[in-house]
Amino acid sequence: MFGRAGRLLCALTMLLTYLLFGHSFEGCASVPRSGPNFVPPGSYRMAQVVATAKRSEILGTPAYKLLLDGGITDGQIIDGSAAAAMVYCCGKSHSLATAIVFYVPPDVTIHQGDVVEIKTGGEPNGSRYGTVNVVKDIRETRQNFPTHCHWLPSDENEGTSRELWGRVLYCDWMAQEGWTEKSNLVVHTWYKAPND
Repeated sequence: MFGRAGRLLCALTMLLTYLLFGHSFEGCASVPRSGPNFVPPGSYRMAQVVATAKRSEILGTPAYKLLLDGGITDGQIIDGSAAAAMVYCCGKSHSLATAIVFYVPPDVTIHQGDVVEIKTGGEPNGSRYGTVNVVKDIRETRQNFPTHCHWLPSDENEGTSRELWGRVLYCDWMAQEGWTEKSNLVVHTWYKAPND
């Protein structure tokens, strides 16, 4: 159903699921996005980090090939080079099914819970699978969350079994920095159009 790129993303999903929850899903009905995912290629999105992978966990896997085919060199793949972040909160299965998978450059160190700005990748054009999402910046550390960024709508049941899912990440500086809200039957997100 997903084709060759989908099979690679499925393998990356299984790797990240193992890292997050200690077990793998049996199938790949939902695949974390490694490309633009309902926003223009090269746009920026916000997400909260849920997992990172070590180099040894990436090497020799389909995820490794996906990074190489997406323009990342072997020398750029170190501990923490592949990560996943949720764009919708909350609930483990929902958060994983809608997660964004991205590359973390060697000069950036992220941690679970950090809020990051991600430059979305592009669809296949010259490479077999297209370019991958890349973290641009840490906009709020896990220690400071939720100072300027938070999940909307707010939820008085957060942290309980009754918490809302499908909430979107919003930061109080987004409108001032030119971010746009996109909301329709398929997607609800804030993004910033590419500036290159």
